[in-house]
Amino acid sequence: MELSGLLENPDWYLYALESSGATFTPMSREHYRRSIFLDRRLAAQSDQRKLIAYDKLAEALGDKLHQPSPVSYIFTMAHCGSTLLSRALDVESGTLVCREPLPLRQLAVEYVTQNAAQSGSGDWRARLELVTSLLGRGYQAEAPTIVKANVPVNFILDEILSTSATPLSVFVYFPLERYLLAVLRTPKHRQWVKNVCEALLPAIKRHAPVDANTPLAQLAAGLWLSQVRSYSEAMTKYAKTVSLDGEEFLNTPKPVLRKAFSYFKASVSEEQQNSILNGELFSHHSKMPNVPFDNAKRLEIREGIRKIIQPELDQAREWVEAVAKDNPLPEKLSRPLHGDAPALLA
Repeated sequence: MELSGLLENPDWYLYALESSGATFTPMSREHYRRSIFLDRRLAAQSDQRKLIAYDKLAEALGDKLHQPSPVSYIFTMAHCGSTLLSRALDVESGTLVCREPLPLRQLAVEYVTQNAAQSGSGDWRARLELVTSLLGRGYQAEAPTIVKANVPVNFILDEILSTSATPLSVFVYFPLERYLLAVLRTPKHRQWVKNVCEALLPAIKRHAPVDANTPLAQLAAGLWLSQVRSYSEAMTKYAKTVSLDGEEFLNTPKPVLRKAFSYFKASVSEEQQNSILNGELFSHHSKMPNVPFDNAKRLEIREGIRKIIQPELDQAREWVEAVAKDNPLPEKLSRPLHGDAPALLA
């Protein structure tokens, strides 16, 4: 492909950022749909990789590199329904949804872990603009491109939204207790908390006194607190953004999905939406499509976990209340996409 074609054609997906340039891999509209995540787990069209130097990409994109990107976003704390929502929104004729693109995560981790002067450098900003520009490519001009980000990206919200032409973004979250029940429910999830917090410790410490020796429940609560702060700050600055309690979506998916399609300005018929809601997606695990799973099963598991970890829930809540005493949290996140926003510390 000629480099000039990269601007319009999403069939070469920006897979990863390297020291000398960006790596692309061949995709199709169907391969985007199959890719539950667009990181190392993506379902690429082939194993082919093409490395293109940053200066050549910048030259090919020209002035368009610095123009606002048409991308809309789903930001999430993880484990609160955003993968299911993003897959439900992924309709061939109406949207293109990119779930957890690796380059955004790479930039976020770099920003968090490096010296602020370095992470905010012109080079970092140029790579961010490159990534958001290329993520904005779609298959149909009238169909929105929606990027579902992952946890590290929550710490560069202002940097990302400032590149957006119309920063339509949904912040998907759980109140504290539901979040802890979700991320502490298995040894695998607990290890995820440790790994994420280790990678993002400088950003979390801006909002919560945590370190490597912090008990796991408090560490998870610190991760939650730092993300709530990030969401609240971004929503104050960007008036078109909305919040979504994951419980609202998981318990009442039909009206939430309808509102989400409307919010993102996607032309998807009611018949198409009903087909999605009544199909396999909502009767199987969102991350493991071959595993039967539904909301009733989720609630059953959650209540079983609550009985086991209730002392940790109590300790984490007390810890958050003490940490937030001098800088109180908002009672709720504003502008819910659907329903009433729950109290964050309910």
